[in-house]
Amino acid sequence: MQMLRDGRSFSGHERNCAFLNCEGEPFADFSFASGLDFDDDGRAVCATDWDHDGDIDLWFHNRTGPRLRFMRNEIRTEGQAANANYLSLQLQGTISNRDAIGARVTVWLESDERPIVKTLTAGDGFLSQSSKTLHFGLGSRDIRLVEVQWPNGNTASYVGIECNSRYKIVEGTELAQQIDMPRPGLAIHDAEQETVVASGETRTILSNRLPLPMLSYATLDGSQQQIEPSGRPQLIVFWASWCPSCKGLLREIKQNVAAIEQQGVDVILVSLDEYDIENANGAANAKQLAKELSLPFEIGIAKPPLVEKLRLAESVLFNRVPPLAVPYSFLLDEFGNIAAVYRGQFAVESFLSDASSLSKSAIERRDAAVPFAGIWNSPPKQMLLRAVAHVFQENGYSDDYARYLQMDTAMLERRLQFAKTPEEREQLNREYAAANYNLGVSLVAKNEHEQAFEYFDQAFKANPNHSDAIVNLAVIYARKRNIQKAIELLNLAIEIDPNSYQARMNLANALSAGGRFSIAIPHYQHLVDVGNARTATHSRLGRALLEMKRTPDAVVQFEAAINKGARDGATIASLAWLLATSVDPEVRDGGRALELARQLESDNAIPAVLRFELLAVAHAELADFEAAKEACRQALDSLGNRQPELRRIIAGRLGTYEKLQPTRDDDGKYP
Repeated sequence: MQMLRDGRSFSGHERNCAFLNCEGEPFADFSFASGLDFDDDGRAVCATDWDHDGDIDLWFHNRTGPRLRFMRNEIRTEGQAANANYLSLQLQGTISNRDAIGARVTVWLESDERPIVKTLTAGDGFLSQSSKTLHFGLGSRDIRLVEVQWPNGNTASYVGIECNSRYKIVEGTELAQQIDMPRPGLAIHDAEQETVVASGETRTILSNRLPLPMLSYATLDGSQQQIEPSGRPQLIVFWASWCPSCKGLLREIKQNVAAIEQQGVDVILVSLDEYDIENANGAANAKQLAKELSLPFEIGIAKPPLVEKLRLAESVLFNRVPPLAVPYSFLLDEFGNIAAVYRGQFAVESFLSDASSLSKSAIERRDAAVPFAGIWNSPPKQMLLRAVAHVFQENGYSDDYARYLQMDTAMLERRLQFAKTPEEREQLNREYAAANYNLGVSLVAKNEHEQAFEYFDQAFKANPNHSDAIVNLAVIYARKRNIQKAIELLNLAIEIDPNSYQARMNLANALSAGGRFSIAIPHYQHLVDVGNARTATHSRLGRALLEMKRTPDAVVQFEAAINKGARDGATIASLAWLLATSVDPEVRDGGRALELARQLESDNAIPAVLRFELLAVAHAELADFEAAKEACRQALDSLGNRQPELRRIIAGRLGTYEKLQPTRDDDGKYP
C-alpha cells in the first residue's frame, strides 16, 4: 500500500501466466492458448475439481474487477475420456490430525517406474487454500498401488483402486471407501466481461463522505471568506486564468446557470493564480478573466494554507494522490461534506446528476462509487474522523484537528444512542471518552481551559477509569484554586493507575503548595523508587525534603536531577547554596558549590544578585574571603537602590567576610 501511495507501480496490468509440464522438458508457456492470460491484478488462485468431472478447475481472486473469476476446465472432452484417467482422494486422520495435513500419498501406476507423489498441505499459495481433496492425473495408465504415509509416520497400502473414481481413506482402516460426489448446487454460467471504457473526465463519487477542512479564500474586494456549510449543496471549482480547460469549464458552468440554480446548488469559483510563481499578476489576471466572462458566481483568490489542506484531505480520501492540476472541483452536500471529486473538465450533466443524488443512502452511495456491478458482503463503513484529525494535527493545523475531533465526538454520541448490547455500549463509551479527552488536550494547548474542562468531564463520565482525563480535570480545578477537589481527583487517579507519573507528580505538587510536605514526599519518592522519576521529580522532592530539614537527602535529590540533565538554574542554585552554607559539615562541599555557581555566571534567567551571592558564599566556604567580598560588592551593585531589606542582608554577609567567617544558613534556603 505504501508503494501505491508513493506513486510506484503495483504491476497490476501484467497478464496471468500458465505453464505446461512437458514431462522432463522445459515448461512451455501456454498462457494465451489456455485462455488464462487475463489482464487482471491477480492475488490468489485455488485449484479444485469444482464440477466433479475429473479435471481441475480454477478460482481466481483479483484486486481489480472482477474480484472473483471461475475458470471451468473443458480441455478433457468426451472423445478423450479413455486417455485421461484420474484419481481423487480424501484423507481423514484419526491418530494424526483430523484433516491429515502433512500426509504424503504415492500412486504407483502399471508399467511405470516413477510414481506420482503428492502431499496434503494447509494453504498452498498467497492468501489461498485449494481443495484438500488430492487429485491425480493418470493419463492412460491404470493404478497398481496407493501408499499413504500419515503425519505420525505410519504407512498404509491400498490395492484395487480404480481409475476415474473418488475414494475416502480413513487412517487406521484397511480399505479405501469409494464415494460418489454430488455436483455443486450453485450453477455457474458463462459470462462476457464488460470492458469499461475510460471517459474523458475523472470523477469520484464518495460513499464515505469527508467533512471539508476549514478553507478560506480572499474575495475580490480583499476580505476573507470561509467555505462553510450553507444548508445547500455547493460546487467548489479551483481554476486558473492561464488554463484553457478552466476557461472551457467556466463557460459551460455559466451556460448552465439556470439548471444549477434549479438544482439548488451554490457555486464558488476559487482562483489558484497566485500559486503560479511565474505569474506576478496572478490575482489581477483572475479578476480580469472573471470580468470578461461575466461569471455570476462567488469569485475567490486562494491563500497559501488552502492548497495544503486540500492535499491533506485528498491523502485521507485516496491512497495515491496525483499532482494537483486545474480545474479541480468538489461537490459538497448541504452539511459541508465532500460528496464528489472532479479532476479536469467535467460534464455539467454529470455534476447535476450527482447533485440530485446527494440524499441517497450510504448503501446507494457505495453502489454508485464503483464503475461496475457487484455484490457486497459487508455494510458500508463509517469514516474514523479521529484519524482524519490526527492527519491535520501532524501537519500543524490545530483548528482543523479540534474541529474533526468535535465531529468525531458528536458521531459517537449518536452511535451510543443506538447501542444494542452492553458490550457495544462499553466499547463506544471507551471511544467516546478517548475522543473527548483528545479534544480537551487540544483546547488546553490553546489555553482554552474552561472549554477543555467540559470535555475532560465528559471523558470521565463516559469512562470513570480514564486516569489521564481525571488528572487533567484536577489540574484545571487547581487553576481555579479548588485545591481540595484537585487532591481528591488525583488520589482517585492514583487508585486507578498507581504508577501514573502525572497523577503522582501533580498530587505531590498540590500537597507541597499547601505546605503538606510530609504527605507529598512519599508520592515523589514512589516515582523515584519505581524508576518513573524525571528531573523535575528529583528537584521537587529535594525542595520538599529541605522544607522538612532533611538536608542530606535534599542534596542527593538535587544532584540526581542535575545528573539526569536538569538545566534549570533554580535546581543548580539550590544545590550550590546548600553545599556552601549548610550548618551540617557532612553536607558542605565548597569546591562543588563554586563549580555550580560558575555554571550560572552567564545564565541571565537567574537574577544577577543571586549569581554573585552564590559565588560569594562558595568562595567564603573555601576561605577565599577576598573573592567572597568582591562578589558580595558586585551583588550590592546589581541591586542599586532597590530591595533595601535584601541589601541589608547582603551587607551583613559582607561584614562577616571582613571577619574571615563563611556564611551559615540553618534552613538551607536562599532568602
